[in-house]
Amino acid sequence: MKVLCMLSGFGKGSGGHFHSLNNITRALHGYKDIDIDIVSIGNVTSPILKDHPRFLGNLEFKWYAFLSLDRKLRKILKGTRPDVVHCYDGGTALLMMMLPIFRNTRIIHTRCGGANERFSVAQVLRTVILFSRENLASFQKNPRFAQSDLHLIPNRVFEREHDTKALEALLKKDPDTFTFMRTARIGKSYSGSILQGIELIRRLETNRKVKFIVIGVVEEESYVETIRKAAQDANVTLELYNTPEYTREASRFLYAADAVIGTGRGTMEAMSARLPVFAPLSDMVLPVLIDAETLPALFERNFSPRGKVEGKTEEAIVATASKLVNDPDFLAEARQFARKMAEEHFLITDAIKEKYWSIYHREMEKSPRGLVWKNLLPIVYYLNSYRILAKRVPQP
Repeated sequence: MKVLCMLSGFGKGSGGHFHSLNNITRALHGYKDIDIDIVSIGNVTSPILKDHPRFLGNLEFKWYAFLSLDRKLRKILKGTRPDVVHCYDGGTALLMMMLPIFRNTRIIHTRCGGANERFSVAQVLRTVILFSRENLASFQKNPRFAQSDLHLIPNRVFEREHDTKALEALLKKDPDTFTFMRTARIGKSYSGSILQGIELIRRLETNRKVKFIVIGVVEEESYVETIRKAAQDANVTLELYNTPEYTREASRFLYAADAVIGTGRGTMEAMSARLPVFAPLSDMVLPVLIDAETLPALFERNFSPRGKVEGKTEEAIVATASKLVNDPDFLAEARQFARKMAEEHFLITDAIKEKYWSIYHREMEKSPRGLVWKNLLPIVYYLNSYRILAKRVPQP
């Protein structure tokens, strides 16, 4: 079963869908007959994928130059044809269904979280994999997906061994300090979660030393200054790392944390590492600890900054966080809960691999035709998006 996994990248090429594809493909390649190759399209080669053993390369293209992209794909695939093209963003799925090379090829789309799209521009494919219940509910309500197979598979953590000794040359764990960590791009989308972390640390009731480590690619420099000033005003010790040796797979440094401020896949990776996680809330200035009470509501929205939890007060949130810092037994319980939830919901286990294998094989029984006509409006919408994205300057 030859599977070609694809996605698009512009600017820095370090979005969450790159990390998700990286983890999932490393787990799936070689399972039974699954044989995976990876190609990206856009104006940047992702630093997350460049060392992936199955990455064939990035294809630059103009948003209107379909035949040029088709020729580049034929060249890089060297005459081989995938049984299934698995796209990790909707725009790429739409482009691929228009190319002559994939005219009779089955295409699957993984929706990697995010806010729900308008019904009219959602990409219709016969098989869609979703990471969040929020997106699943939207697709189920959309009549355009009445004939589609929808699969909720939030699992996207693939555990790998890292050389911790080598990493400690870059970042040592401080045993005398309780360390909160946030791994996220530093820009408009996630600056709010970082500021919530600073505010939580400011309000802690503890005599212990506490610091906040932030690791992430800088999207907009103005947000770096905002974050530094907020930490300074709050008297919070802040360490910020934004160079490639830190930001490439920032989760490698989770060993240096005692707790994490997390969203999306980052939450799952931290909980897999037995770390308590605080999730940002859309209607409060503090993040809340993910526990048995808060997990269902936060998981519903993929642990995104859009999360809401009923019945939590700021006082209760601060009291719980302070107890976590001060009480070793409570910290141990939180770590045990985090790992248990990861094993149940986030890790790519053999059962999850089997599910993907079954999806790929069932896809071969479906007709690959008729998708373009069902997606005329989304195609126009996303071609305009690619036109705008192409103006982003590639950044190291």
